[in-house]
Amino acid sequence: MGAAENLSVHTRCTTDEDRHDLSHHGDYFHDDIVVHQPGAEPVVGIEAYRAFMEAAYAGLPDFHVVLDDQFATDDRVVCRWRISGTHTADSFGFPATGNFVEFAGVSVWEFENGKARRGWIYADLPSMMAQPGTPAYAGAVSPEEIVRAELSAWGRLDVEGIMSYFAEDTVWEFPGGLFAGCDEIREAVKGYLARTERCDLEVANLSVADNVVLTERVDHLLFDGKPIDARVMGTFEVRGDKITAWRDYFDASAYQAHSS
Repeated sequence: MGAAENLSVHTRCTTDEDRHDLSHHGDYFHDDIVVHQPGAEPVVGIEAYRAFMEAAYAGLPDFHVVLDDQFATDDRVVCRWRISGTHTADSFGFPATGNFVEFAGVSVWEFENGKARRGWIYADLPSMMAQPGTPAYAGAVSPEEIVRAELSAWGRLDVEGIMSYFAEDTVWEFPGGLFAGCDEIREAVKGYLARTERCDLEVANLSVADNVVLTERVDHLLFDGKPIDARVMGTFEVRGDKITAWRDYFDASAYQAHSS
């Protein structure tokens, strides 16, 4: 098996794990797979690795993983990833916080005959420990953190996660749309996500002035079965730990042409 085949296997495996589907692990890992992590005993065997993933899902029931980069050789796959979710159960070495968390990492997988036989996972758990709500967190939730958490919830297509960052009197506005209050926004979000298979809101630049957060984004969408990459400028107003106003600006005609 070559680099392209190894990369394909790894991509399919990550897609399944993002869906919380471990039923095809036998297609991706040898039965005697050994997975190493800094400061922890190796995970030995495919059943033990499956239990490791089930524990991650238990800790983050809305577990979501995104591949930011990956490359392969004839016997290796190296990837850079981000994991996010709501920390609702004891895991990752500290008690449940009930808060949204996100952390990144790098993994290296050694392949043999089209399956991974050994792996090394390097997760940036210290950054998770420094996020709001965790025992090590020493500061208040910032407007930037609230906005980034909101955008990440869209990537999970998570209606409740999206709504959790809105104040009751939030106003959401964009070309062709204006919704006031959580009830109107919730229905709009539900309708939008019903037609959306992918919604990764990539932040290119972000600036904060007091309680106002300005974002330059590229929104990568799969909407009504059609891929869209839309450049968007967004303004968020934050009060406490809630968004009170969200205004997006983009060329609606170009957007419509791209999606037609």
